[in-house]
Amino acid sequence: MFTHHTAELSEVRRHYVTAGSGARALVLLHGCLQTWRECRRIMPPLAEHFTLLAPDMRDPVPPSRPPGGCDIPTVADAIWRLMSEL
Repeated sequence: MFTHHTAELSEVRRHYVTAGSGARALVLLHGCLQTWRECRRIMPPLAEHFTLLAPDMRDPVPPSRPPGGCDIPTVADAIWRLMSEL
């Protein structure tokens, strides 16, 4: 059901999961100190209608951690770059 991917975004490596094949995309963002797995229970019913993307918004382990830290603007920029690349 879930397909795991990794994207290299400048200084940041970002893990994300995809599911579904709908005509419209839906990005699922988890809460602080969580991972994409927080979305795993709602993904199957949503995947019937949407193409889902569930990125890990932060990764505390270098080289995946952004050099500026894991503040909201840095994480938002990484998600924007991921969506732009995909």
